[in-house]
Amino acid sequence: MALRDCLDTVKRAGGDLTDQEALAILERLESHRERLQAEGRLAGIDAELRRHGRSEAERGQREAILRRRHAAMTIVTRDRLDGWIDQLVGEGLAPDKAILAVLEGTTRNLTGARRSMAAHMMAYESRYLAPLLSAITRERPHLERLLSAPLLPTSGRVSARKALMDDLTREMHQPEGAGRATGNADAHFLADQMRQLLELSRTDLNRLGADIGRLDGYLPHSHDDWKVGAVSEGEWVDQILPRLDRERTFGDIDANQIRGVLGEVYRTIVSGRHDHPTARERGEFTGPPNRARSLARNRVLHFRDADAWLGYQQLFGRGDAMTAVIGHLRQASRMAGQMSVLGPNPEALFRSVLGDRQRRLREANGTEADLAKLSIDADGWLGISAAWRELTGLTSVAENRQLAHYAQGARNLQSMAKLGQALLSSVSDLVTNIANMTYRGRPIVASWADALSGYLEGRGQGERRELAFLMGEGFDGVLDSVISPYAAVDGPPGWASKALVRFFRLSGLTWWTDTGRAVAARVLSADLGRLSGDRFDALPEGYQRVLRQHGIDAGQWDALRSVVRRSETGTLYLTPDRAEAIDDRTIEGLIQTEVRDARQRFSRRGRGRDAEPRDELTPAQQQAFDVWHRRRMDEARLDLELSLRRLIADEGRFAVIGGFDPSVDRLRTFGRPPGTLGGEAVRSVMQFKGYPVGFTRRVLGRAVHGGAGRAHVGHLVAGMLVAGFGAMTMKDALRGWEPRDPTRWQTWLAAGFQSGGLGIFGDFLFAEANRFGGGPLETLAGPSVGTAAEVVSMVQELRDGEPRAGRALNFALSNTPFANLFYVRPALDYLLLNALRESVSPGTLRRAERRRERDYGQRRLYPAVLR
Repeated sequence: MALRDCLDTVKRAGGDLTDQEALAILERLESHRERLQAEGRLAGIDAELRRHGRSEAERGQREAILRRRHAAMTIVTRDRLDGWIDQLVGEGLAPDKAILAVLEGTTRNLTGARRSMAAHMMAYESRYLAPLLSAITRERPHLERLLSAPLLPTSGRVSARKALMDDLTREMHQPEGAGRATGNADAHFLADQMRQLLELSRTDLNRLGADIGRLDGYLPHSHDDWKVGAVSEGEWVDQILPRLDRERTFGDIDANQIRGVLGEVYRTIVSGRHDHPTARERGEFTGPPNRARSLARNRVLHFRDADAWLGYQQLFGRGDAMTAVIGHLRQASRMAGQMSVLGPNPEALFRSVLGDRQRRLREANGTEADLAKLSIDADGWLGISAAWRELTGLTSVAENRQLAHYAQGARNLQSMAKLGQALLSSVSDLVTNIANMTYRGRPIVASWADALSGYLEGRGQGERRELAFLMGEGFDGVLDSVISPYAAVDGPPGWASKALVRFFRLSGLTWWTDTGRAVAARVLSADLGRLSGDRFDALPEGYQRVLRQHGIDAGQWDALRSVVRRSETGTLYLTPDRAEAIDDRTIEGLIQTEVRDARQRFSRRGRGRDAEPRDELTPAQQQAFDVWHRRRMDEARLDLELSLRRLIADEGRFAVIGGFDPSVDRLRTFGRPPGTLGGEAVRSVMQFKGYPVGFTRRVLGRAVHGGAGRAHVGHLVAGMLVAGFGAMTMKDALRGWEPRDPTRWQTWLAAGFQSGGLGIFGDFLFAEANRFGGGPLETLAGPSVGTAAEVVSMVQELRDGEPRAGRALNFALSNTPFANLFYVRPALDYLLLNALRESVSPGTLRRAERRRERDYGQRRLYPAVLR
């Protein structure tokens, strides 16, 4: 048969296939025939080739359908995105700032200003993780205590948690509906929850354009590149191959090629990237990879059974079953966030949008500098290209894994040596939380009262704790405690990562941050519940402003307020999980224009685009319309849930600075990957600068540009000064000093710097120590550079024969992990260290006392040393 006839036959069998796709199917059939002949499987070869040919044709037909679907989705997404950018530009943003707003959000008071791709990522993470934590709190509260309790070598919790995770692994490998694999009810409960969430993420990604098949009895896994890289490629393949389910993992791949496929996987794990150059890296023209299709093509390693999975994890894995699932869900949330805003092929659409904006700018005689700002490939350190790399995770892929691990380990050690008093400095979080409430128009007195009572309550208990978890807030510290003891790599960098999690728990900062986010979520949810009786135009101006910034209009507000939750105490709350209870009539009202247009479109099917629409649909048209209508109703209901999750998650980052914030992370990494000299240098210099950068961008940016008025700015400044004075007074009291004289200008200047509200510039120019305890050099160049400079200086003193014991002592103390904890250091000073300082440098304590009395009017509360 001629090639043309073969191609036509394949195209008829597969449906709407191109010649290229049909040719690819023929090539795969020929390869399959050669493999059968090489293996000597000649009996029934014609029947096997026909079966394989039908399978390939069906696969080709599915890909053709997916291709058409992607094309339609891309057109709709592009129209929506162009309209969004045009609206932002029309409201006063420059084109590059408008595109950054799409990616990261902007603090300006614009419609949709906070409905960014980053906010979508946070919303999906809340959608996937909040149900798990809230279900544990509601039905198995003892599991939270078991999973998040500190692991001590002598504690029975270590073996109890390991036993639970081993049983969870066996339950996850059990096919759904097959009953329990173990007698552990807790493990069975967790497995049911995780299966539902894995399926939820899969269906979400498929709705957004992916084509991921359902995997029964599947448990994700994570490779530890440190462990894998410690053995040779052959040794790793020898260890993993017997543990894999070959048929599910490799399908029709020739047995002789399996080791080569696994070799590629090994090199990808160790290097963090594919070992063979891409077409683009070879200098060939190629379009961006289709993210939706690549999700289905990624190699999935199916282990033979639970014991095989556990054996591999012990040798080469990172973490346990819970770590693997949470990591998988977090990655799915990033993918879903990208595809929600930029369609099934985000990079291709984004490049197309940028190209169109560049064309418009050229027509308007824009400069080359302005054109460069609109490029994804520009080598800019702070613009669109850096934002894209941060949001797509490219700044997390190390060029040199070992360099990245050791550099991160060194920074972790610096954090543990320097951040022991971070909880006291973070008292300003109370002020930013209140400022966020007053920005929405809440009375200042009520905001202070609710915030203070919320912080006294902590993360909450029972229903109130569950409410915070349902909204996706207040559990970051819990998750870190669940994951980090197992997730960190082995070796010194991994030990430092594990120790850092324990350090922040011991310092109280983990509890404080989670509490602040829980308070912010509960107050916002209760406010929305309290206002649920009002139509949109009757809401206070501040709430209308915030809802519009997050893309929630009057129609969506009416839908959301119809399903408020009443707590056991009678308080009304508006929570995202209640969106599924919105009735169909309300949803129908939101999309009635779309429904009318779609009905007319379906009535033209089979009669041409220019045909007149009909009121009555044929049975086939009605069936197709009903399928579309049901899907669109579900999408509209999901859009409402995600809108509320975006609102709560993003407002929580205004209330408590920190956590996932690509606009801040972009400035901390400059878009540079780890494992490079430049990338690690930037990360070291920017260490400890996340708070002032985040405060400046979010809190000050919103205060200045957010449209709340001067009163809001005044409350913020006054509150930060009070918080700075409070933090400073607590630190002084722990060191044995009475409060500073409030009548001196130096006191309030120092209070402003302590609050963090004046940023790193005040730390560097005026304060003798920054809010974390470091000096000017550390503030400007980062603690690692400051430590290195101190080492060099001490070596020079030793060389010149003039070593100073006091300096060496202070250096050792300032670089000893855990020694700077706010409740450890004062005791050490009083019992031992002050006496030691005085012995190596007589007069040190008296000089410090005179300086304090001269500058701040302070005297000691108690003697400096134990007598």
